[in-house]
Order: sequence, then C-alpha cells, then structure tokens
Amino acid sequence: MGPGRPLRGGVEHAILHLLYSRFFVKVLHDMRMVDFTEPFTRLMNQGQVINQGKSMSKSLGNGVDLGEQLAAHGVDAIRLTMVFASPPEDDIDWADMNPEASVKFLGRVSRLRPRQAQRLPSRRPALVMSSCVRSRTARSTRSPGWSRRPG
Repeated sequence: MGPGRPLRGGVEHAILHLLYSRFFVKVLHDMRMVDFTEPFTRLMNQGQVINQGKSMSKSLGNGVDLGEQLAAHGVDAIRLTMVFASPPEDDIDWADMNPEASVKFLGRVSRLRPRQAQRLPSRRPALVMSSCVRSRTARSTRSPGWSRRPG
C-alpha cells in the first residue's frame, strides 16, 4: 500500500483533509504499519469562483443564482464557460465571465448538424450540442468493433 492519488480541492477544504490524513499517516508510520510518510502524491488547490472581487456569500448578497444562469444560457454553456475561464488552480471572477459567448459558440457547433438542430428549439443551442454528442456516441458504440465487455 502506498500514498493515495493526488488530492484536489478548494484551499480550505483540501488543506483540512491533508492535515487530518497527515496525522493518521504519521501515527501509522510510527507504528510501522505503513512505509510512507505522506498520504498523497500531490496537492492541487482549486481556485474559487468569486464575484466582483469578493468570495460569494449570502451575507454579502453577492452570490450568483445558478438557476437563473442555467435558465438563461443552458447547462452546456455554463459548463463551457467554467472550463475555459482559467486554469483550475486560479480564481475566476464571475462578473468578468460571459456565458453568452459560449452560447454563440455552441450555436455555431450545432449548425454543423442542421438535422439535429431542427428537432430542438433554436433558443437552446446547448441542448442541440448535447443531442449531437449523444447521437455520435450512440452510433460509435453500435459499431462492429465495440464491446461493453472488458478485455
């Protein structure tokens, strides 16, 4: 048995896990029950999503209503915005984000498959993208060389 996989998480959350796990690994190492001294191979702290330069907080009233964002832009556009906002270890300020750009991009992608786009409302290009991905995945998994059985 060796150390666990890399530990990933927000600063406050991951640091506490690291603190507790280091304590237990130290005790187990001193009892000669494990031959390693660090519980994880690596620590990566994820950045936070902040708003207007401050941590989002109910008491500050600067939170972003996720339901409103999803209703306005669609889940795929919000996910795409988050993925391309910055490296995972950096903070991002939601006030500087523009999910509408992701909606436009997904709309362009959806036009690559006009047959799929006709089936869904034009105001939700993110849904068209999801449909295109599902369609392509379904076709590829039905191909002769593909099997669900391992090995």
